[in-house]
Amino acid sequence: MFHTPRPEVVAPTSMAEKLELGWVPTNESSL
Repeated sequence: MFHTPRPEVVAPTSMAEKLELGWVPTNESSL
């Protein structure tokens, strides 16, 4: 679905985890 730069950054299940990783896809920037 998303282009992940690293294997350890595999689409987190929640926005909280995404924010912790500092990785928020532009596709979900509106959420």
